[in-house]
Amino acid sequence: MKNYFITWTGGVCFLFTGLLCQAQHNGTLTIKATHFDHANGVAVVQLYREQDDIPEKPFMKSTGAIVKLESTFTLSNLPYGEYAIILFHDENLNGILDHKFGFPNEPMCFSNEWSLSLFSGMPTFKKLKFVFTADRSTQEVKLK
Repeated sequence: MKNYFITWTGGVCFLFTGLLCQAQHNGTLTIKATHFDHANGVAVVQLYREQDDIPEKPFMKSTGAIVKLESTFTLSNLPYGEYAIILFHDENLNGILDHKFGFPNEPMCFSNEWSLSLFSGMPTFKKLKFVFTADRSTQEVKLK
């Protein structure tokens, strides 16, 4: 009887500790995008983890309104860790980043203040990554 009680109590403590630890490793990430030229269309944010295929397959994708030339996204219950952001202004509401002659044809921006240019190469996780923690829970990006 004693062994069952110790095992049962230990199991409950382990389960409770696991749930408590899990709750402490998630948070709310706020992404604030600024410098939109106009409010036509929507803002589209794509969030990536290291194992995701940038720019093809984001971990998360969200669409938001542009108000007073800014757009804010709130991603709740997100595990703390390293992420990368690509955000674009979907001016024609077709849900994709349009290109012209192989280059983006709609305004966009990246986390880590990275900029796309003729000499920058393609965006990679290493170039765009930032650390999301309880103390670093807001990312600001500026469209160019």
